[in-house]
Amino acid sequence: MNRVKSFRIITITLLVLATVLYLVYAYLFPNPSLEMQAHDNSGLQADTIVGVSGQSISDMTGMHGSYVSVADSSELFFVNGSSSGTTGKFKDFKVTISTDGPLESVQIEAVIESKSVYTFNEIRDSHLQDEDFFNTKNFPMISFQSTKIEQTDTAYLAMGSMQFLGVENEIVLPFKYLGSAIYPEGNVYHVLEGGFIFNPGDYGMDVGLTIADVSEVKFHLEVVELK
Repeated sequence: MNRVKSFRIITITLLVLATVLYLVYAYLFPNPSLEMQAHDNSGLQADTIVGVSGQSISDMTGMHGSYVSVADSSELFFVNGSSSGTTGKFKDFKVTISTDGPLESVQIEAVIESKSVYTFNEIRDSHLQDEDFFNTKNFPMISFQSTKIEQTDTAYLAMGSMQFLGVENEIVLPFKYLGSAIYPEGNVYHVLEGGFIFNPGDYGMDVGLTIADVSEVKFHLEVVELK
C-alpha cells in the first residue's frame, strides 16, 4: 500500500514539475506568430505543359544556365508543431540552380546558416543555438542537394539528401515553378515556391516538451542568372 502511495506521489510530483517547466518555458519564450510575406505573383509569365491527368503546370525547362536566390526577396519559413506552434524563418541562406533546360539536367543546392534562425524572440533565438536544438557551434550549416527532378501532374519533385545536425537523410521536396518577370533595373528573375514536412527527431534533435516531432518548411524563391 505504501509503495502504491509513494508511486502516486512521485507521479504527481513529476507531472507538476513538467507543468511548471512548460509554463516557465512559455513565459520566457512566448510565441508571437510569424507569417510568410504575401508575394504578388500576378505579373509572372510562363509557358504551360499538360500532365497525364489533363492538368497544366508552368514549364521550368525554359530556364538555362546557373541561377542564385535573391536574398532580399526570397524567404525560408518554418512551423514546428501545429499551426499554433513555433513559427520562424532563416535569414541567411542561398539556393543555386543549374540547368541546361531538360529536367534531367537540373541541379538544386541549398545552404542555410543555422545560426540565422529567427522566431521574433531574442531569448528563444539564442536558446535555439544550443546543443539540444540547432547546435550551431558544431553544425553551422543545413544543406540540401538534389539528385533528381521529376514532374508530376501538379508540381515538380526534387529528390535529394538533406544534411542537418550531422545526419543525412533522403527527402522529397515538392515545388512549383511560377514563371518569370523583370525587375525594374532590367534583370530577369524566376520564381519557385514549395515546401516539405519532416521530423526533427530523424536528425537527432530531442523532440518532446519544447520541440514537436513535425516541422513544416515553406519557401518562396526569386532567382537570377549568374553572369
